[in-house]
Amino acid sequence: MNIPNFIFIILILFQLKLSAQFSVENFLNEPLGKTTNIIKDELSGEKIEENRSGDFYRITYFDWLAPISIKVNLLFNNDNKEISKAIMNAKESEADAKKLFDILDKELLKKYGNYISEHSLFGITRYSWFGAGGSMVTLTCESKKTRLQVMVFK
Repeated sequence: MNIPNFIFIILILFQLKLSAQFSVENFLNEPLGKTTNIIKDELSGEKIEENRSGDFYRITYFDWLAPISIKVNLLFNNDNKEISKAIMNAKESEADAKKLFDILDKELLKKYGNYISEHSLFGITRYSWFGAGGSMVTLTCESKKTRLQVMVFK
């Protein structure tokens, strides 16, 4: 293989990797309320973990939000409807938590505007917004962990 073809192939692979990256915007725009079957179909190419805890069922998978590995949790009620979704840094580290917090804060401010609530106490920072369809959006950062959670209260 000659050099120009090799470079071309590398560029195509790089572009595919970028287009496959997790999208915060898509995550926020995707409405809650889907069933586990729909979610499993949408994630058919992903390795997922499934857990039941009391009345709730959870699907977890890992993804990539450059330069951070993230963990995505989807929570379902007894009616098999999605009631919450969350993103957090997969590797607990202060550097990853800070990077993810900055990325998510920027996206959330762009989508929802200023916070409706802002709290910082004992090293924990928490911002909240009202989301679509009666949902509450909360961004929390505590030392080595950042978490974005979208919950519906219907």
